[in-house]
Amino acid sequence: MNKVYVGKITSFHGIKGELRIISEIDYADIALKVGNTILIDNTEHVVKSYRKHKHYDMITIDDYNNINDVLFLKNKKVYVDRKYLEGIKFIDQDLIGMKVIVNNEEKGYIKEIRKISSQKKLFVVEYKEKVVLVPYEFLKEVNIKDKKIVLESIEGLGL
Repeated sequence: MNKVYVGKITSFHGIKGELRIISEIDYADIALKVGNTILIDNTEHVVKSYRKHKHYDMITIDDYNNINDVLFLKNKKVYVDRKYLEGIKFIDQDLIGMKVIVNNEEKGYIKEIRKISSQKKLFVVEYKEKVVLVPYEFLKEVNIKDKKIVLESIEGLGL
C-alpha cells in the first residue's frame, strides 16, 4: 500500500460511532469515499459513510455503530492508499522537498506546507539558512518529474 496521510481522528459525533476527522488533504471527499479502505494503526477499515460537517470530515467504518466501539481510535492518524487518488496531478505531500524556482533561479526548497485556515495555506521555503513563508496562491507551476515548483516573483518577500 502506497499510503497517503489523510488526517487525524479528533473526536466522535453522536452515539452511533461516527468519527470526526481533521483532514490534512484537499481531497478528503475522494480519499474517504464510501467503500474505500483506510488504514488506522496498520489496520484496514472500510468506510461505510462519509459527510462533511463544518470543517470536519465525518465517517463511519466497518460495522461499528456505537460510540463505545470506536473510542480506542481517538487521536489516531488516518491513511488511505494512493490508488484512490488516481487522476489527481499532485497532493500537498508531493511538494515537500521540491526545489523552489523564482525568476528562473533556484531559491531553496519546500520544507513544509502549513494550513492556516480551511482555505488558506502557506509554503514554508528554506532558503539560505532562513525560512520564508509564501502564500499558496503564488504557485504558478508544478513539475513532479523534475521535483520543482515555480512561484511568482514577489517583491519584498526575500526570495
